[in-house]
Amino acid sequence: MQKPNQFKHKFISSIFWNSLDSIIAQVLITAHHVMLKAFTGAEFHGIFASYSSIIYTFIPLFNLGFDYSLSAHLKDFIQTRKSFISLLLFQFLPQLFLTGLIAHLISQPFFYNLFFTTSVTPEIAFWLKSTFLLEYARKSLRSFLQLMFYTHITALVEIFGTLFYMATFWALAWLLHINPTMLLAFQLLALSAIIQIITLLVSSIKVFWTFSSEAEKTSSNLYSAHKGITQTRIGIWANHITSQINYSNFMIPFSNSCFGPTQASLLSILLNSARCIKLFFQKGLGISSLALIAHPFDQQSTPKDVKYSYPLYYLYNLSLPLLIFFLINSSKLSYLIGDNQVVWHLTSIACFLSIIEGAISVYEKFYIAEKKIYLFSIINSAGSAILFATAYYFLIFNNLSQFFLFFFLIRVIALTLIIYLSHYIFKLSPTPFINAYILAAATLFSVIFYLLF
Repeated sequence: MQKPNQFKHKFISSIFWNSLDSIIAQVLITAHHVMLKAFTGAEFHGIFASYSSIIYTFIPLFNLGFDYSLSAHLKDFIQTRKSFISLLLFQFLPQLFLTGLIAHLISQPFFYNLFFTTSVTPEIAFWLKSTFLLEYARKSLRSFLQLMFYTHITALVEIFGTLFYMATFWALAWLLHINPTMLLAFQLLALSAIIQIITLLVSSIKVFWTFSSEAEKTSSNLYSAHKGITQTRIGIWANHITSQINYSNFMIPFSNSCFGPTQASLLSILLNSARCIKLFFQKGLGISSLALIAHPFDQQSTPKDVKYSYPLYYLYNLSLPLLIFFLINSSKLSYLIGDNQVVWHLTSIACFLSIIEGAISVYEKFYIAEKKIYLFSIINSAGSAILFATAYYFLIFNNLSQFFLFFFLIRVIALTLIIYLSHYIFKLSPTPFINAYILAAATLFSVIFYLLF
């Protein structure tokens, strides 16, 4: 069993690589969306963004909680090669077959007619289905390597995969003067996913060979392990179904349906720009927290509240400086976006919303580890579900700005409830340690930025 200090060092390294992955990859994706909108127009970009969002909405839904549940039961399946092979045979492969059936269903025209007025050609439907399956496999491989603290590999693969996709797409558009089409975009996405899958699979096989070859697990122990992970998967899957409404991958096609493709295009640009912040916490800190909690500790020297204190320390000492910066400079940053007052307001809300969603994602990992994900799901999604349902069926909002502001208020309430209940249920320290030097430096930097720009 490794010592707590070893895991602490791995945890910090994992935060660095996951943060680098999330920030650089998201900056590249945002740049791609901005250029695509300028090059092809808002309508084309709005439809493309909605197609992509639908794919990335359904991937976690039909992952059936596999990736996150693995973190809570990792030690049961990495002790021997036999136990890990049983995980693939009885958990991953049946799910992969089911995902193939789902991919076929969501590529049918009747499904896309729910969100779009334009028809989907058979060629585009095929590549949408292929991209869905490939991205699903890529996500699972990434999650496994991240839990095993191989984050340097997953980060580099993600960054270079995104660079490959963008470089190929724009080389064809600008150098060879090939007109960008929906078909070309998803063909290149699929090709990028294949290259990444091969690289991640090779690394996963190398990790597999580091597991013990001794058959330590009995059949009854394996049965208990599979029973436990199945129960956890059901809870996480239920949470994913309800919580997907809070993500941009759902909000963009929803906006396309309610307010049109032009508004969906605007929302896509704003959310993708601000998403760097959310992903910094969701991937950089959240996934690292899962890996930290998943591995065994010496329980006598490292009690649970100390183990959870690492993620909370970084969460509060990184999010509060960002809040200070945006509170002081939100108007300045909004002005840089453009001279439209509506865009100013939406940009400010998107930045604050990203910090809130990032914080919620970190607390989510505690509920997964403690197998209380049902409770988290209710608190996290109840308000948003009611809001989206009433907005869609009764058209209570006249424009995107009104809806987005009300959604932001709902998420503030959800985060407040989650923080209070988390500290009460898990007996965590009521006030996480806040580094005064970090806050002072953040305030000084924010004021200087405000005065200079």
